[in-house]
Amino acid sequence: MRILVVDDDYLGREILLSFLEEYGVCESACDGGEALDKFHAAHEAGMPYDLICLDVHMPVLDGNQVLAEIRKTEETTSHKSCVFIITAYESPQLIDDISGADDFISKPCSANLIKRLFERHHLLSGIVSVRHHVLVVSGDPKTRDRIMKALSSEAISLTECTTFREAEQVAVTGPFSAVIADVPTIVKAKDDERMAVFSLQNIYPLVRVKTSGDLIVPIIMKQKDRGQSLTVHLEKICSTFLPRQLRAYKRHNSFIPVQIRKSDGLEYQTFTMNISWGGAFIVMNSTWGMATGNILTVCMPTLGITIVTDIVRIQPWGEQGVAPGIGVKWEAQHNLPILEGLRKVFKTDINEDRDRLLG
Repeated sequence: MRILVVDDDYLGREILLSFLEEYGVCESACDGGEALDKFHAAHEAGMPYDLICLDVHMPVLDGNQVLAEIRKTEETTSHKSCVFIITAYESPQLIDDISGADDFISKPCSANLIKRLFERHHLLSGIVSVRHHVLVVSGDPKTRDRIMKALSSEAISLTECTTFREAEQVAVTGPFSAVIADVPTIVKAKDDERMAVFSLQNIYPLVRVKTSGDLIVPIIMKQKDRGQSLTVHLEKICSTFLPRQLRAYKRHNSFIPVQIRKSDGLEYQTFTMNISWGGAFIVMNSTWGMATGNILTVCMPTLGITIVTDIVRIQPWGEQGVAPGIGVKWEAQHNLPILEGLRKVFKTDINEDRDRLLG
């Protein structure tokens, strides 16, 4: 089960995530705009969310607007997400005015409340204990089918891709533990597809396989493991790797003057250490009094950019070899001033600036 939690309250978001993690793969968003970005990306990747927990009062887009867009999109698809509204009310009076919601989660939340909601909406019946999410890449439909049939474990969730570039796009939507691909697809990769192969194998374990009749055989397997099934072989590989989600954009080392204003009126003058189409790391001599989820106004005068955003990462002072500071995020494709300002820095288009590891 894939779950998305949308709440601009950091603490409330983390508490709800802690209750939901046992039921599936959880992701989060801190405002309505980010929620719709993730919702559409998941649909385009063929991995739609089964459950969306949605706060009402949020920046960018409120819960009503987000839910309306979700239901509008679902009219053209066969999948419908279950949507729970997050509310501080003790009765469902709030969702009376919210068309399209399935139920509500009242604050403070509890494990028993979540379980009752899952039982009420028959969500427990579809849950399996998935431990590893794996990308399957092959340009041959028959080979993909054979790989899918060979990996029959409920502990492994497989996502089919016809190219490595498609696999990159899917890996941006959530954490994965490995990539499995047939040798002909790897060998035939050229130009940008070849770069995608190199990048993915430098980030994830890449299991190369070949076909032998109807069998799928790993190319590299220790002698003592030759009698194992492909499923057991892949589970061993995944169990030693911490799942990773690709960043959508490349980080550029760039020192850009920044003015920051906190919600309490305090202002700082500093600079970026790195920046991308999706956010920046801003150097701060002290991060005291700052926390993830705090709202800031970030101004970069030389680029003509001013944006209200939130802190998504705190790097405290004192860790060897690491500058102290904060990470902030934005979505450049939805903000024309940011889009135009960052083009001055990157000299490239947003769709051509992937985060690839080629070294």
